[in-house]
Amino acid sequence: MLNVWWRHHYGLSGSYVQATVGNWFALGARFVLLCAALAIVMGLARVRWVGDRWWLPAAPVFVGLQTLLAFVTPWLLGGSSFRAPYVAALQRAEHVHVPVRVLSGFSEPNAFATGLGASRRVFLWKPIVQPPFTPRMDRFVLAHELGHLAHNHIWKSIGWYALVAFPLAYLLSLAARRRGGMGVAAAVPLAIFAYVVLQLVALPVQSLVTRHLEAEADWSALRATRDPVAGRQLFSLFASETLDDPSPPWWDYVFLENHPTLLQRIEMTDYYAAYVRRRGHR
Repeated sequence: MLNVWWRHHYGLSGSYVQATVGNWFALGARFVLLCAALAIVMGLARVRWVGDRWWLPAAPVFVGLQTLLAFVTPWLLGGSSFRAPYVAALQRAEHVHVPVRVLSGFSEPNAFATGLGASRRVFLWKPIVQPPFTPRMDRFVLAHELGHLAHNHIWKSIGWYALVAFPLAYLLSLAARRRGGMGVAAAVPLAIFAYVVLQLVALPVQSLVTRHLEAEADWSALRATRDPVAGRQLFSLFASETLDDPSPPWWDYVFLENHPTLLQRIEMTDYYAAYVRRRGHR
């Protein structure tokens, strides 16, 4: 709630109501899948020949539910079609032909790619397609998001989740045994608490992985647009429009930052420009 107040105070989010219930279809899908996962785990734990070994069959179920969530989420978000003269050219450059949608109701510039297979979409929050962002900047943003899909980052994220699903489920089973195991309702609050703690412990690794994927998407955007100037202008503008710290303290970077810092992203545009110049002189 403190984060909602801070963002609202500086004009980075809409009303408190919108911040609380916005995208409730997508949030509802997450809640339903969480309840389904809990019901499956408790059901497995109550099977006599499974018992405390529920984590073995449950881990693949967790991965399956995560995959299902990634697939259905784009269908729940809606939005209006985004049309610009550069969309088709970027899709050809990235070899990704997916719908591009604009989401209203947000006051912060942002964009994301999501979905699997037929559900793949790119979503642009409305402020990013309005001044002070220029068409060249929007072109770079779209190329970045298409780059996520071109490099299968959604699947890679699921793959990373699959790597930790088994040890995560095992540690949750150990925690639940202190209250009689996951087959007992009294163990559920402890298991949820343990899950939150494990998520916090895993934050540095999770942030490291997502920063790598975001950097790869930035490089993909530079190669698709061949416009490092637009990228540099975009990242410079983010500092004032989103109030992101261009060079955050180390603890924030390690634990919380899921993107390279703005200074790192600007440095990449400079590196690309120098790389192109070197190739041109050969």
